[in-house]
Amino acid sequence: MLNIDYTQDLGSSKCIPVIPTEGSYGAPELIAARDVRAPQEPLGNITKSTPPLKPTECPSIARATKWFKRQYRFNLQSVSAQSLGLGSRVSNCQRVPSYGVQMNSASRGISKNLEGTAYFHGVGSCGSVWTCPVCAQRISEQRRTEVMAAMKAHREAGGICIMLTWTFAHGRHDVLSEMLPLMAKAMSRAKSRKGYKSACESVGYAGQIKALEVTHGNANGWHPHTHEIWFLDRDTIKKSELKVLKQKIYKVWSQCAEKFGLGKPSEKHGIDIQYRDQEGNEAAGAYVSKWGYELTYSQTKLNNDPKKGRSPWAILDDLAQDWSSKDHRLWNEYAEAFHGKRQLFWSQGLKNKFGLNEVSDTEASDKEEIVKVCDISTDHWHAIMWLKKRADVLEMAESKTPEEVLDYLDELVKYNEAEFDRVRVAKSKTKSKITRDTLMHLKVLGLDWA
Repeated sequence: MLNIDYTQDLGSSKCIPVIPTEGSYGAPELIAARDVRAPQEPLGNITKSTPPLKPTECPSIARATKWFKRQYRFNLQSVSAQSLGLGSRVSNCQRVPSYGVQMNSASRGISKNLEGTAYFHGVGSCGSVWTCPVCAQRISEQRRTEVMAAMKAHREAGGICIMLTWTFAHGRHDVLSEMLPLMAKAMSRAKSRKGYKSACESVGYAGQIKALEVTHGNANGWHPHTHEIWFLDRDTIKKSELKVLKQKIYKVWSQCAEKFGLGKPSEKHGIDIQYRDQEGNEAAGAYVSKWGYELTYSQTKLNNDPKKGRSPWAILDDLAQDWSSKDHRLWNEYAEAFHGKRQLFWSQGLKNKFGLNEVSDTEASDKEEIVKVCDISTDHWHAIMWLKKRADVLEMAESKTPEEVLDYLDELVKYNEAEFDRVRVAKSKTKSKITRDTLMHLKVLGLDWA
């Protein structure tokens, strides 16, 4: 994980975060000069010369952290695209215009949700919760809201929820793309057994939400497992009942796992059941929030515990810090295995029960937010992308008026055009120098180029 350096001005309450700019991963020496020259704030009326370099100032560490997280997601998105190649959808995510903008039926711009968080709309989204940090954040937040709403409604109706985790034994030489379909078949077979159905009926099972998660450890390789939140039509459950439930489910799960060629689950960890009641260590609202986060943000956790293994996002983070062929291979193996898979599975009719509408991952990642800030032109977008200013523009949209945002974008366009002219002149001079040097070398050798 990247570290933030904070310098505090003793005479004011402002903090200055010293953090990397978007796109600084991979080849920092190639972009350092351009990023240093890029404007950090509106340039004012005079744009002939670059303004003095100033670090981004913020009123609080909390705001700096928010800016940093957004910038960090854009950085990881660039690393993911670099690893997966130009053919991947993530390489164009939040970069190219959406289909509606291309067909002139929609506009490209900036909007905000009710909490004041700004987003770009009218730009293409890959909709991948597995390989795109930018889309994953928006999709996971949408899913978390749905899960928490369902759990809260169920609690208010007098029901309770429990969380189950299914896992199995695995080894470092197991192939992830082969384990996932075997795991799905084994779980499907287990849930069709009479023993499993009987166990569900005994606790008042009313439905479930299932999420797939995976980690990787150097010792035991890939470790896929699932989390399930069960909705039970009862107001409490005893520990003895949970123990019996675990034994019944483990019996059918271990049989089916072995039948389909998976490693035999351990009796201790093969099936894990968690439950918190109203009188437990956590209040109902606290565990609803915790489980909602656990179920929807599991893939994006920067878990790097040697005992639990690395999450996919931790692999990508390590790849960003120190590019290695091993992590590059692991990230591509993970992306290929999870391509096209859904983040969550709801029992049939469960969403309708709680009045939740069906929203696809692509819709969740590309929807326009409630409050429209402004439209942005093609020139604005080119300047934002070339100068690596996506995070800065969104930060300004959250704290400035639409007019101030547009003024800043106009200044970025002017600066970007000046940069292109400067680069073109520099390349022309370099080319002329190379030509002169070549002619002088030929003359020394006694050769007449003419």
